[in-house]
Amino acid sequence: MSMDTVLRLPDPPDLLRRFVETPLQKTVQFEGKRVLMRSNRQGCLDMFSSLAVDDGGAKCDLIWTMVCDPDLPAELGEASLMESAPVALLSFGRSCFMALHRNQKELTGFISSGVSEQNVLEIIIPRVKELVGAMELENAPHV
Repeated sequence: MSMDTVLRLPDPPDLLRRFVETPLQKTVQFEGKRVLMRSNRQGCLDMFSSLAVDDGGAKCDLIWTMVCDPDLPAELGEASLMESAPVALLSFGRSCFMALHRNQKELTGFISSGVSEQNVLEIIIPRVKELVGAMELENAPHV
């Protein structure tokens, strides 16, 4: 077996990449809600916040964390939504998936760094707008 086909993982492995730092952040208005967007890559943050209005406010209705992952495939699969209150999982195959926890007011997801900006704007953002727009949020401040 060639060593080129072996996946190298840290010890212990973090298969879900739960500990990826997301130091980049921006507060925006998105679907009538103040959203704190966090990411590990500037390009990812810019793509997802491109349709939102900049807002420097400190209180947030939702925290949205998107990890851009170079190891995920770039091709979007068919969109699927699974819900089990209070969590909704939105998936676009293996290239992008997000989980919305309504009670904690958090949207967390992973996206392939190979997904095109056009696909983000035309396919992913409209589905995220549906999720976020339908949320009934209290005015409880975050951050």
